[in-house]
Amino acid sequence: MDHHQFVDEVAERADVSREQAEALTQATLWTLGERITGGEARQIAEQLPRGAASPLEFREVAAGPRLQHVRVTGGDLP
Repeated sequence: MDHHQFVDEVAERADVSREQAEALTQATLWTLGERITGGEARQIAEQLPRGAASPLEFREVAAGPRLQHVRVTGGDLP
């Protein structure tokens, strides 16, 4: 399944337009990526089509005494 098929499936299951499905998918994965560990995000991203996984593709970098998540890939949320 590629990114377009994935979004089409979300649109069909949620009974929304393709554009809404794209926005919902990005927002959901971005929020999920903020709330789980880097290892968990990588495991989920590996199971998603490449384009859909981009909100989960980040790496942890040291930021003083704490870690912060930094996006590796581009793309803005709607």
